[in-house]
Amino acid sequence: TLDGCIDGANGVYHRDESVDQITVSTIGGGSLQAGTLAEIEAKVWAWSDGSQDMADFYYTTNVDSLEWKLIGSRPAGGSGERTLKIQYTIPSNSPLQAVRVSIRYQGIPNECPGGGWDESDDLVFAVDPAPASFAAAVGPQAPIPVPPPKAMDPSHCAQIGEKDRKRCKEGTLCIWKGGRNKGCYPNTRRYRAKVKATKVSTSDDDTVQRKQQKL
Repeated sequence: TLDGCIDGANGVYHRDESVDQITVSTIGGGSLQAGTLAEIEAKVWAWSDGSQDMADFYYTTNVDSLEWKLIGSRPAGGSGERTLKIQYTIPSNSPLQAVRVSIRYQGIPNECPGGGWDESDDLVFAVDPAPASFAAAVGPQAPIPVPPPKAMDPSHCAQIGEKDRKRCKEGTLCIWKGGRNKGCYPNTRRYRAKVKATKVSTSDDDTVQRKQQKL
């Protein structure tokens, strides 16, 4: 990456999250010019069913003095290789610009997410200046609005087994529990209350069983 953003150390190629390819092109064809509508296409690899993976798209107009700006996020939407797209308006006449795609496991948008399975890649490209006639007559083209992604479902936690328990410990939605009923559970107050109630019920059952044994 342009700024030395380090990928997560836990991933295995094409089992876990990765960014495989980034392409930038104009809508309708033609050269990349300031003020024109462009599409970023990213081929990424999603872990498991992809329900906990999100790709964040950024751009910067200056590759020498980086200031990444978030365009929007796209959910992986499935497992394995996925093709995700987003539109944005090339913002200025800066001759050399760049885009970044970061795929992350849970978490929130960050230009360098830093999680154990997260990965970021950049693409630098040349931008032609917009013709004065085009800019005056048409003006910048507006991209399709990016809806906010849906909240990730904590029920996913139950799908994480012993082999991937590092994910459970690192993620923002889940918590790993040891002991007899070890496993990955939603890390919510509701879950903690449920566990407490279950322990009380189990304790009552044990008390009844001990009394029956004495009789």
